[in-house]
Amino acid sequence: MTRSQNAELDGDGVRAIAICPGVVDTPMAQWSGLDSTEMIQPSDCAEVVRMCLRLSPRARIPQVIIERAGSRAGVG
Repeated sequence: MTRSQNAELDGDGVRAIAICPGVVDTPMAQWSGLDSTEMIQPSDCAEVVRMCLRLSPRARIPQVIIERAGSRAGVG
């Protein structure tokens, strides 16, 4: 989806980025059964957003996958 948006909106200076985190320590992740110390922290996701915002207009990252350390095969 982001590749299509980037192709269509490139001339308008729009860059689409999909940020795909695993289990993040938020109230929505209470179902996971993981301890807060095992989850990706919201500040980790925020740092990825800040990094993407610092890119020059000549660069784009279509997708960022944030995996939880210790997870197998990228699950959670």
